[in-house]
Amino acid sequence: MVVDDEVGRLSALADLVTPMAIRVAATLRIADRLDGGRTAAEVAEEAGADPDALDRLLRHLVGVGLLRHDGTGRYGLTARAASCATTIRPGCVPSGTSRDRPVAATCRLCGCCTACVPASPRFRPSTGGCTGRTWPPTRRAPRRSTTPAARRWGWRHRTSWPPTTGARSATWSTWAGGNGALLIALLNEFPALCGRVLDLPGTAETARKLIDAAGLSDRADAVSGDFFEPLPAGAEGYLLSAVIHNWGDADARRILRRCADAAGADGAVFVIERVAMGASTSSDLRNLAWLGGRIRDVIELTALAESVGLVVAAVHTSGEIAVLELTSP
Repeated sequence: MVVDDEVGRLSALADLVTPMAIRVAATLRIADRLDGGRTAAEVAEEAGADPDALDRLLRHLVGVGLLRHDGTGRYGLTARAASCATTIRPGCVPSGTSRDRPVAATCRLCGCCTACVPASPRFRPSTGGCTGRTWPPTRRAPRRSTTPAARRWGWRHRTSWPPTTGARSATWSTWAGGNGALLIALLNEFPALCGRVLDLPGTAETARKLIDAAGLSDRADAVSGDFFEPLPAGAEGYLLSAVIHNWGDADARRILRRCADAAGADGAVFVIERVAMGASTSSDLRNLAWLGGRIRDVIELTALAESVGLVVAAVHTSGEIAVLELTSP
């Protein structure tokens, strides 16, 4: 816990989200446009910005004490922001800020707010790096892996899996993604469980090797695939761990719909996400700049699921993490 706290403090000191959010506010003249209190949609229309992206940026500035929110959707300046508004001038973000693409993407947050296009090249899970290409909004990027969260969150939830809502058979089968760490943790904890990993070819091969090394090849396997395409049907559970927050609403719906189609009337879809919205505005802006995604709370995840015909059968929580168990009506 002490190590985690120290890492968190160091990460906060190195975080570029707030400085870049302030730069975006200065570039778009937010202080002038909020005079008297206005909604994000009103400011966005005047500034030529995307309303949703701008609202998320303004929420972050509320969290750091530069803006206030009256609860009716209207934003205004705090005394701190008003006192320095005349000293922060609009300016362009310098190019070549960093060779590190995620950092550079954060520095291009202004373009993301005005165009609602991710500033970062998409990550390829097989290499852990970037593709070197920024994907235009008319073409979806390749599926991203859940590998980091699978390692971190798999152990945290191993004692409560599988959920017990509804009738389940003695042998419980599931499909998951990532490098297999989450599935391996679940298999080790629950002897009746079997499953498969579905991911991009490179990640699937890594998962297969880890499964073999864990001595679980008789209960698990890994195959290459794409969760934007039809998924293998017949499993009792389809698990998405730290996946949905990487995507905007339209693509997130497509992913959930593919899982729902595969699960059918008798299966379930499980969504694991971090849902502590109050403390995650910087993470939300980072998702927006890097991936075009968004951090959602349980209410928003529920609405997303219902929009593709799924219902929430149960919500299992562990700290900031929630597991939504979704079924057909």
